[in-house]
Amino acid sequence: MKMENKENEPENDLAVGDLLPLPNLSAGDYVFATSKQSLEWLNGLMGFYVRGDFHTDGKGGLTLQFVSEDTLRCVRVYDHPDALKMLVMTQVTCEAGGVKLLLEGALLTPVRDEKGNDEYEVPETPSKTPSDPSRHLGGAVSASTDVYGMEVA
Repeated sequence: MKMENKENEPENDLAVGDLLPLPNLSAGDYVFATSKQSLEWLNGLMGFYVRGDFHTDGKGGLTLQFVSEDTLRCVRVYDHPDALKMLVMTQVTCEAGGVKLLLEGALLTPVRDEKGNDEYEVPETPSKTPSDPSRHLGGAVSASTDVYGMEVA
């Protein structure tokens, strides 16, 4: 049976992986992405999550999956300048920190008109590594610490 509802079908012009429209970083952004502070932030993230866990930045514009102790996978990035900039900065930080960031299969998700542009602003990078990155960095889910259940009435 052929579906006639086009609303649920992906766009034909989705950009993935190497086709993502990644912006160039300014010199200041590059310096920040490779700074000691950014590398400590990355080390905190890599030490907190376990294989398969997801991390979403503070505004939800970028979703990463932890593959191994030295590999991250970009699962989704919103088609918004701030989210794309966050991806490039994360990519530079990963390169400087010896972490592989996989972009193959990353989905570029369009921003819907009803969502405001401020929803995808780049979050501030913490000045020191947080003790609980999921709490500080947008409440990402960690399979090792979160409990799920269903309320029954």
